[in-house]
Amino acid sequence: MDADALCYDISLLCSDGDHVSFLVKELVPGIDRSHGVRNKRLYEQYIMNGTYRVLPFREVRQRCNEFLMEKKPDFICAYNYSFDRQALGITMNHFGSHKPFFDSRWINSRLEEGVMWSWSDAKYVDIWLYCCKSLLQDDYRQWCQKERFFSSTNRYRTDAEASYAFLTRDKKFKEVHVGLPDNLIEDLLMRWLTTNRPEDMRIGILNDWCWEYVQKKEFITPGTWYGRDDTYVVSKVERRKHGEDYIVHFRSSKDSSLFDMDNVMKYKDFTKLIPYAR
Repeated sequence: MDADALCYDISLLCSDGDHVSFLVKELVPGIDRSHGVRNKRLYEQYIMNGTYRVLPFREVRQRCNEFLMEKKPDFICAYNYSFDRQALGITMNHFGSHKPFFDSRWINSRLEEGVMWSWSDAKYVDIWLYCCKSLLQDDYRQWCQKERFFSSTNRYRTDAEASYAFLTRDKKFKEVHVGLPDNLIEDLLMRWLTTNRPEDMRIGILNDWCWEYVQKKEFITPGTWYGRDDTYVVSKVERRKHGEDYIVHFRSSKDSSLFDMDNVMKYKDFTKLIPYAR
């Protein structure tokens, strides 16, 4: 993507190994003359050997949806899916369309029970959330401490590069930030996750604060659900006037009489509940 978050590289990889990969002709008129496009030599090689094709955006979208119609996937997944979805929406708007990038024809209308998303690309899995809840836990934190593998702000990293580095135990690994190679990394992550932690997969759920699960630190934010069965949702967190104590305002989804009123619990007691991505 460029500085304006327009998608010039669009690549879909199916779990059977088939893929379609494109550069958008209007955004990359000539790979040798394009500014802001990283790894130009790798793109040149891909174009030469037919791995990538340079096509107009309209045809790229058409071919991507034809690929989905042919493969009939159960869902689409991406690392930090909300970012990709937003960028595809911005790109669609740039080309004068307010429709979603993915055609609703291939979407199965039966969504996971309790999921209320209504847009046409609702059947997705955010690999970032999946990794944060499953892969990047105690063993990962121990590995980071041993290898001194932290972000510039001294936090545990949760990006795709970090997840792959931990899975392969290669802390020097660097992503190339090209669609198809990055897809192959995410495919490996999904294979590990679905084999080892299938129960943690959530379809149609986004959580932009999922890095909290990895930090091993209690972050409570409004809108976050707590309890294994969505028992509470946080409405407000505030500091008391005296002392360092915090109080948490929450609502209960199990007792309708409590759902329309704020309830208060001390911060230290509320943190004993389990955050749940809704």
